[in-house]
Amino acid sequence: MRASRDRRGLVSSPAVKRLLVPAVAVAVSVLVAGAYGRGPLDEAMDEVRREVGGTVSVEAFDGVLVVASDAVPEERQAAMEVLERTYRALRRDFGMAAPGRPIAVYLWSDTERYSTYVEDAFGTAPSTRFGVFRPAERKMVVNLESGRGTISHELVHAMMADDFPDAPAWLGEGLASLFDRPEFTASGSIRGRFSWRLPELQVAIRNRYSPGLDDLLSMDHDAFYGRGSSLHYAAATHLCFHLQEKGLLRRLYRDCREGVAGDPSGREALEAAVGMDLERYEAEWGSWASSRIYPVAEVPWPAF
Repeated sequence: MRASRDRRGLVSSPAVKRLLVPAVAVAVSVLVAGAYGRGPLDEAMDEVRREVGGTVSVEAFDGVLVVASDAVPEERQAAMEVLERTYRALRRDFGMAAPGRPIAVYLWSDTERYSTYVEDAFGTAPSTRFGVFRPAERKMVVNLESGRGTISHELVHAMMADDFPDAPAWLGEGLASLFDRPEFTASGSIRGRFSWRLPELQVAIRNRYSPGLDDLLSMDHDAFYGRGSSLHYAAATHLCFHLQEKGLLRRLYRDCREGVAGDPSGREALEAAVGMDLERYEAEWGSWASSRIYPVAEVPWPAF
């Protein structure tokens, strides 16, 4: 069987990929296994190396993230910095637990390599040009051409899959989308900046078709990702943005996680955090969102 390649050399035949692992690396792996035994991280790194071939950089971070990237060294280093800073901030700011098992992270340099990998790995074309996290496979795939903020977005999903698997849809996507454009403080905390989704939300609020917070909070995943999903993303992102600006987002995340059994939508936790009922808070939030001015001179997806 002939192996197929994309125009930049990504091998798409699993059989040929396995042959690309350097013989020396295999020999060393065997010796190490015999002397010290092998753990989940070793096995995950071996699997990723077999999958991507010997020309793609593979490294581990914090014993749980196995990171493969074809980017040039400077870009790879910058991407790893975003990954590492986001990981540490989520652990500290939101109390997210370290993943229980290794997660494979693929940071592809451009849309073509990203799309080729997604099609090979999952048997379907990517639904978005940005990135994807597949919890069943424990794989996080990012198109670096879309901006390094996608790393932060998908890492939120990857971390929450273990830390808060029953999170309501609005919180999972709102928090991830908030960090589409992250900034990191001197102390290492993470904050979201303006979202490119703001104009859509403002038009919907002005024309009275924005989803009410009661509806947004009660949406299951099918409803959230179904018809009108773009507006759902916009509302959830700016709900989290407003809570961040009020200094309540970290507390809310922890309260939602701890109380999810009795408050699956997070409504009670939200009302407790803001100190008012949902109807009153929605009026405050809607006024705030409507008055924000999006800095149109900024590029929505910067390579920061």
